[in-house]
Amino acid sequence: MCDRIEVKTAALSLGAFAFLLHLLWVLVVAAGFGQALGNWRFSLHFVSMQFAVMPFDFVNAIVLLITAFILGAVAGALFAALWNYFSKR
Repeated sequence: MCDRIEVKTAALSLGAFAFLLHLLWVLVVAAGFGQALGNWRFSLHFVSMQFAVMPFDFVNAIVLLITAFILGAVAGALFAALWNYFSKR
């Protein structure tokens, strides 16, 4: 059994996962259901908070998706590097 995680694979996997989750949110907002979904999500956690989902903006959507991918990739690479470092011991 191999205890090593490929850093590049982990980075791309987590980056893609974060991208897809945020793409789903972008599609929900573009379809006009963002506010309703946000209200439902908070009510499931017994939270009452005032917030407003802004109107869909294509540039913001692209920035969100790129940022989510980059941060997800960094988190995946960091996790794999730490896993590999500590699993050697």
